[in-house]
Amino acid sequence: MFQRDKFQLSGHISRTHSFKGEVVLQLDGYSDKEFRAVKEFFVEIDGNLVPFFPEKIHSMRSDAQRSSAVIKFQDVGDQLIAARLSGCDIWLPVTKKAKVASEKAESDMIGYDVDDLFYGFIGKVSALISEGGNPLLQVDQNGKEILIPWQPQFIRGIDPKEKKIFLTAPEGLISFYLDGDDSAEI
Repeated sequence: MFQRDKFQLSGHISRTHSFKGEVVLQLDGYSDKEFRAVKEFFVEIDGNLVPFFPEKIHSMRSDAQRSSAVIKFQDVGDQLIAARLSGCDIWLPVTKKAKVASEKAESDMIGYDVDDLFYGFIGKVSALISEGGNPLLQVDQNGKEILIPWQPQFIRGIDPKEKKIFLTAPEGLISFYLDGDDSAEI
């Protein structure tokens, strides 16, 4: 059994690529060289981290925020098996470099505007809370705190030049914070 505190959420498998069992893998904050140097990827399946070993990596695309590639894992030989991996999170062992990069990325996002697909501008990033297994984006909206899960499925994009984060928050979450009755008793 792998100790989860020795790993960090690093990306996800977005979809299958071919009938040969290839998948499209997206990793946050890795250069092409770093991506290709990874010897094993830990895929979260039913709450467990399962190691997968790359057989072939091709079709790399990379920018400052995210790298993506078509990857063929050993022992994943057809589209049916690959389809079961689609949507799974990818975890990598925590390294000193990864910790420093993560902390830098977190501090760099403080003050970014946060734009939700349905609500539009909802506020500015005041913190990224990464304690526990579920990181949260803390957004300040005129003194009101909004906590949004910092997960790949909710992030539509990050524009470092414009200092904006584009996301689609879980249904009802923004309205819970913005439309809620502050005087209601619990």
